[in-house]
Amino acid sequence: MTSRYHAVKILLESGLNSLPITIEQIEKIINSKGFSIINYDINYSDHIEILEDMGVLSLAKRVKAFTYTSKNEQIVFIRSGISTNDKRLLLAHELGHIVMGHMSANAVVGYKPGGLIDEGQEDEANAFAAAFLLPARAFGRDVSVYPNKLSHYIQLKKKWNVSIMAMIMRAHSLGYLS
Repeated sequence: MTSRYHAVKILLESGLNSLPITIEQIEKIINSKGFSIINYDINYSDHIEILEDMGVLSLAKRVKAFTYTSKNEQIVFIRSGISTNDKRLLLAHELGHIVMGHMSANAVVGYKPGGLIDEGQEDEANAFAAAFLLPARAFGRDVSVYPNKLSHYIQLKKKWNVSIMAMIMRAHSLGYLS
């Protein structure tokens, strides 16, 4: 429920009322929340050095996106060279962490000290991304009956329909979208 509330709130505050939500729109919202967005390449020595200095190089090699917060910096890192579909979904997920106030003791949002994933925060961010990119109002209350329309409304390739539907169904089962 909280995830959907935050998604609807951000959609309303941002004046977004048509689908699909674009990468540029998501980036604008992230920037308005005081976060920079940095595309990184794990094969580029300057990027490797920066990520290593920040203590996030091993994470950057394992994931396609993450949010870093410190006293002086608030950054969403997203890997260069990923597909447009991946980028939209990942930015929406990271936006979910930001607007839901997820914090971490080790500066990487969604992770516990020692590098363990905070599954509660990750589930909430996934539920936020689903509700943000695919507002239930676009389909009526039960979005699960419209799997064939997903790619049209959120501009994802057909192979992503399964992933999005799985994310929506998991969010429903956990009560985040009920």
